[in-house]
Amino acid sequence: MKRALQAGAVLVLLSLVGLLALRLVQKDKGAEFVSAIANGSQPMAPTFDLPLLGSSKDVSLQSLRGKVVVVNFWASWCVGCQDEAADLNALAARWKDRGVVFVGLNAQDLTSDARAFARSHDVRYTLVHASDDSIKDRYGVTAFPETFVINRQGRAVYHLEVDRLASSESLDGALGRAVAQ
Repeated sequence: MKRALQAGAVLVLLSLVGLLALRLVQKDKGAEFVSAIANGSQPMAPTFDLPLLGSSKDVSLQSLRGKVVVVNFWASWCVGCQDEAADLNALAARWKDRGVVFVGLNAQDLTSDARAFARSHDVRYTLVHASDDSIKDRYGVTAFPETFVINRQGRAVYHLEVDRLASSESLDGALGRAVAQ
């Protein structure tokens, strides 16, 4: 009995070490992804298949291929996310007829808080929820909000860092360039 408990404890410890190693690898790949965007190499965007906020229906990045996609990572508790919500709504409405889809990717949040945020800010574009940090890590997101522009071929062409709001003229310019590709 004692050996079985020891073996079980060793298995649990090895599993935890394995999970930690996986998270570190994902974070490294995320940092490489962001660096590649900054260098202009247009890496393939990490795919995701996530549930619509408050629904069991999924949205996949793959299903949006052929459109320019803005992926905005946000959380209800994030002050910058609150500050940019109205501007993102306006941008989404302005670019909708030009083949641009906005996807708000909620992470590190309770779905009930995220739904309340969406209602209070009248968010009218697609919102999905990530129940863990794996997609956030693959994108190299270090804080909220962070925004990525993905071209029609599924390549990331722009990364808007946390310290600038998504309503900036540079996002508008990035969308114009992505639509023209």
